[in-house]
Amino acid sequence: MKIHIYYVIFLLFTNICVSQTINGSVVDDSTKRPLFAYILVRDSLSTNSIKEYEITNNGKFFFELKKEYSIIIIEIKSANYNSEFITIDHPNKNKTYSFSFSLTTKNPEELSEVIIKAKKKPYTIKKDTISYNVASYLDGSERKIQDVIKKLPGIEVNESSGEIKYKGKSIETVTLDGDNLFDKNYTIGTRNINVDIVEKIEAIDNYNENILLKDFNNGKVALNLKLKKGKADFSLNTEFSTGIFNNGKFAGGFNGTLLALKDSYKSFITGIYNNIGIDNSLLENTNNQDRLKLKKIIPEISTSNIFGGRSNINNQFLGSYNSIIKISNRLSTKVNFNYLNDEIQNNNSSLNNFIINNEEFITSDEITINKSPEIYKLDFELKYNTSRKSLLEYNLNFNRENISTPRTTLRNFTDVLQSNLLTNNDFFEQNLLFTKKASERSVLLFSFTHSLNDLSQNLNISPSIINDTFNTDDQIINSQKNYLSFKSNYLFKKNDRFDYNLTLGADYSDTSFSSALISRQNNISENRINNNFDYLKQTLIHTGNFNLNFKKLKLTPIYSLSILNQELKTLNSNPSKDTQFLFEPRLRVNYQLNQYSFFRVNASYNLRANAEDRFFSNQILTDTRTIVQNIPDLRLQRIQNYGLFYINNNLNYNFQFNTGINYRINKGSFFSRTDVSSNSTFTEFFFLPQNNSTLNYNLSISKYIDFISTTIKFNSNYSLSNSRNIINESNLRTIKNQFLSQELFFKSAFEFPLNFENSFTWNQNISESDVQSFTNNSIENNFKLLYKPSKFWFFSSSLNYFLPSLDNRKNDFIFLDARVRYRTKNRKFDISLIGNNLINENNFQQIQTSDISTNIFQSNILQRHLLINFAYSF
Repeated sequence: MKIHIYYVIFLLFTNICVSQTINGSVVDDSTKRPLFAYILVRDSLSTNSIKEYEITNNGKFFFELKKEYSIIIIEIKSANYNSEFITIDHPNKNKTYSFSFSLTTKNPEELSEVIIKAKKKPYTIKKDTISYNVASYLDGSERKIQDVIKKLPGIEVNESSGEIKYKGKSIETVTLDGDNLFDKNYTIGTRNINVDIVEKIEAIDNYNENILLKDFNNGKVALNLKLKKGKADFSLNTEFSTGIFNNGKFAGGFNGTLLALKDSYKSFITGIYNNIGIDNSLLENTNNQDRLKLKKIIPEISTSNIFGGRSNINNQFLGSYNSIIKISNRLSTKVNFNYLNDEIQNNNSSLNNFIINNEEFITSDEITINKSPEIYKLDFELKYNTSRKSLLEYNLNFNRENISTPRTTLRNFTDVLQSNLLTNNDFFEQNLLFTKKASERSVLLFSFTHSLNDLSQNLNISPSIINDTFNTDDQIINSQKNYLSFKSNYLFKKNDRFDYNLTLGADYSDTSFSSALISRQNNISENRINNNFDYLKQTLIHTGNFNLNFKKLKLTPIYSLSILNQELKTLNSNPSKDTQFLFEPRLRVNYQLNQYSFFRVNASYNLRANAEDRFFSNQILTDTRTIVQNIPDLRLQRIQNYGLFYINNNLNYNFQFNTGINYRINKGSFFSRTDVSSNSTFTEFFFLPQNNSTLNYNLSISKYIDFISTTIKFNSNYSLSNSRNIINESNLRTIKNQFLSQELFFKSAFEFPLNFENSFTWNQNISESDVQSFTNNSIENNFKLLYKPSKFWFFSSSLNYFLPSLDNRKNDFIFLDARVRYRTKNRKFDISLIGNNLINENNFQQIQTSDISTNIFQSNILQRHLLINFAYSF
């Protein structure tokens, strides 16, 4: 903690102690009217001594000096006026100097040309938008626009999923010259648009695609890519990689993209194939569709996000078509179609060391996986401006997911089990939205939503794990969810200090679920366990959202009044019914300290119905070891959430300081009763009106230090969760899980060709119960060397070191990658030589702890491979 405090003090000190604040006014000496003038900061009266400058706004000026000076000479220049000088000898640090200048006119023969040369700012700020100049953030390593986005201050990019966050909020969409071409799947654009055709990246607060709602604050954020004029009407990019794995097999892929932009038409088409671990999976829009979609009872195995995708041994193809057609001034359409096909192969092993009720035993699984997902996604949008003050929108979304996952499992070094999971998931959603601007201050919205989700899963295991005398187990699950919603909104904005949004609506959902666990002997059913239920949920809801602005203070009280009706029908029991009146308040408070920083406080109380995956009561088999069941319950979860955050994003000083704490109490939720043995795990979930709690704290500091031309970042995340469970006939136990992650990152920006960056991360996991505790500490260090001897050549090399456990320092992993790139003078063609995993590590490990065990997970990774990459664009 002392180290954290010293580090924060150091960065704050470097941010504030080297500058002075200069403010004042400039007027005409005779008329006293405000003047447009240049404020030039010199350190001497020589010709080339201008160090900084500012311009007046309505005769006023205010700015902070970026450097420290032993003498400051301020010159005021304005066309047709005599210049004025002020000298400050030995200026005091952190002092504000105020001046009032009255300029006198000069004779015409005294006019002379004023030339001011200054480096272009890397960004500009205008109201709710920060505009980043792409050229200011390039170092030669960037190829796609995502490579630049992740370097921008205040913006974070998830390397695995491609999700972008701005000031801690998830980006709603990424637009192209203001048009939402990619809809929910913006990673298609950010991962594949060439950096050369983008001039600026705009980060927009309070983004709203509906132009009739642009004056109403909705809290959403977006990025806009402004393309270079004359270079992006038609853009083609092709890439081809060819190489060889260490075993002699082919390694490589291709990527072809076409971008066409006309006045009435925009389109982006791409086709991508690779077998070198690059995951181009589409970004899931979970925020909006979680309440509409069914959860998978049998979880799919995910491998692509483990250790930077090195374990993603794939054979993936992605095709994407995205277009906007403006048929007329009033009518436009948008189509997004994406197709993904993959073949993923992995060899994993999992070793668990259990200590339960003073009994210790070990379980082991060695698994060979072949996963073949096939995914279709279609989005269609139609917009019609029925008048200047009204807009009609229709949206259709269809997703189809077919996944086959055969596995071979060696259990406890003796039992060989064959299994295959087939998942078919169809989701259909349509929305109709009508917006009417009733007056200059008010807007009416009417929306209708319908969705249908069909989900089936079939798990086959041979031989049976239910009974040793059976040949196979078949777990068959079929479920369907039908959802309807109607809402009407009234938005009113009196002025910049007060607006509100009132909603009245109704939701209806009907979920039907059936499952059968069948054990077979010689193709004859010998044993059957069934589930069958129908769950109906109806809600009549009214909400009010108010925004009150008092200069620097903004209050947002929100309330929700609803009547919730639930009904659970099962095959062999009477229906369970529950009707409740719900009141859910929320409060957000923002206090703006200055133009760069603010405090935010959140508080909320929510009542949440349980998810449908907790309503089946008989056993379901989920893998070669695990069986689950529930004791259904319609009681609600009562959730309290409190947050306190401080955000400082001072781009003038290249300084960001963000910290926040969030505390969540969940009273009433499902707890687990688990029986663990060497061959199987049985878990029953049951509802208790007791508390679970989670505390999250984060600290993020970033500072560019000018005198060493280096950016330093420090990130710290801590979470503490308290829950309860029952293990192997124990009493109800209290479980505490702690996770701490500390990351120190620095990156140089020297003017000479050689630069470097390094990231060091330490993670600690502590899981403890009333009687025992499990702890693991791991470290990871990523070092990258960047060398650019000319504008045509670029070299990069990265060395990644990973130690899964500090208790076993001999079991570490080192990964070495390198790339040499040559680009022609016209920037249309480049060729790269790429080497990945040059040391040829064969696998890696991860260690996780729980309240009853330590788990060592090991997976094979992509072999060493060498590639030649050719790229051509125009």
